[in-house]
Amino acid sequence: MKILNIKVPQNKEIFFSSPADKIGSLLEENKKIFSQYSFKILNQPFKEVRENSRKEVVQGALRFSKKFDPDIEEKINPAYQYIIQTGHQPAFFHPGIWMKNIFLNELIKSPLSDKSLGLNIFLDNDNCKDLNFSLPALSSNGNLRME
Repeated sequence: MKILNIKVPQNKEIFFSSPADKIGSLLEENKKIFSQYSFKILNQPFKEVRENSRKEVVQGALRFSKKFDPDIEEKINPAYQYIIQTGHQPAFFHPGIWMKNIFLNELIKSPLSDKSLGLNIFLDNDNCKDLNFSLPALSSNGNLRME
């Protein structure tokens, strides 16, 4: 097992565990690995469970997104090869969450765009305790603060 010595990113720094230009090849590698799985989940082949799950995720994303874009179905290919998903709790409390969303948005605009569906989900949405929305801002001394 390889142990990484990871340094916490500082102001104006970003950490990615895989270089962005390698994402496409990593997705292809994962696709090959998944295609070799032959186990069952509750007597149902994994490939079948995975395909049904993918369809359900895409349909759920379409149902939700229609609230904001009635023409979303025209923009979504249900046969996307890749679903690239990120998520977080509903409270936006640090810029890293924004970076994930920006990265996901840029990734699906890349050469992978015709093959990829980007999804951002809220996890633990019953855990929302604050309805305020904080934004990161730079102080005059260059430090980050929340407004």
